[in-house]
Amino acid sequence: MNIEDLKNNKAFCLHPWRTQIKNSLGHIKLCPTRNDFDAHTADLKEAWNCNSIKELRSNMLNGIQTEYTCKACYKLDSENIPSDRVKSFEGISDVEIKQLLSATKDGEVSIGPEYLELSLDIECKSLCVQCNRQTSQQWKDTTPFLVENAAHRVIKADFRTRHVFNDSEYTWSNQGTDFWNTFWDVIPDVKDLYLSGGEPFDSEKTLRLISELSTKPYAKAVSYTHLTLPTNREV
Repeated sequence: MNIEDLKNNKAFCLHPWRTQIKNSLGHIKLCPTRNDFDAHTADLKEAWNCNSIKELRSNMLNGIQTEYTCKACYKLDSENIPSDRVKSFEGISDVEIKQLLSATKDGEVSIGPEYLELSLDIECKSLCVQCNRQTSQQWKDTTPFLVENAAHRVIKADFRTRHVFNDSEYTWSNQGTDFWNTFWDVIPDVKDLYLSGGEPFDSEKTLRLISELSTKPYAKAVSYTHLTLPTNREV
């Protein structure tokens, strides 16, 4: 298979072969762009080769665009704006792409994701304006006041979206749940672990993860990144 032809077929993207994201609600994300991909499971291993993602990979290899999952990137491509689909080719050689494809049969990939992003909870002491109820629990007590007192209807509507909290939605990553068994199965294949939140270092779960991971023999092979949001834009 010619890799350049594959890159230029307007459908192919490397995220389904390399990327897995689990947000603070425990939902699986297909890529940085796709926020509501439905894998019909919250299990990392099952989601990685679920029927919908296998179909998507097969479509991509055959140059078939899958509008339901990827229309946001296709739209940017049509406007000559760099999309996450195009950016997915950055920093990876054709040899590495061939290796990923050689591990693929009927859309199923026999190796796990190289990039794993986790938002274990929403612990944070800040109220940055770019955040919402899925990134900082501080909005829970503050937004009722802002919704009540905001004069502008657009601002009022914006803060209303940050207002409704269901604490049970953020318990998926509690220690002792099935997630952690799956995580330790998946992590040996991961090369880049990205920890977000919330402020990751405010999270007891994140600190415990780092501590336990540091004892594993493959820990030095993993690149770690954490997202710390700026605090100079607090409300």
